[in-house]
Amino acid sequence: MKYVDLWGWYNRLESQYYHEGDSARIKLLSYNNRKWQLKEKDPERAYALCQEAVGLAQRLNEPWWEAYYEYWACEMLTYYVGDWQRGLDAA
Repeated sequence: MKYVDLWGWYNRLESQYYHEGDSARIKLLSYNNRKWQLKEKDPERAYALCQEAVGLAQRLNEPWWEAYYEYWACEMLTYYVGDWQRGLDAA
């Protein structure tokens, strides 16, 4: 069995992007913090931020980031918005 260290991956790329001054990918990271801040106060906005991040990941040709934010979009709909049907449809 192979284990993926999600947060190790995230932190490694965060360090790399800041080291390289990659503003487009730093922006991609910024969606994560913003969605966490809004997930309970405004879950629809948190979901929308995930969708925006998916679009940016697609434009940057970053399929792993696209999958990351698609997952969190489903999570926002299912658990924070409380709309299981939309969450399942998105999944």
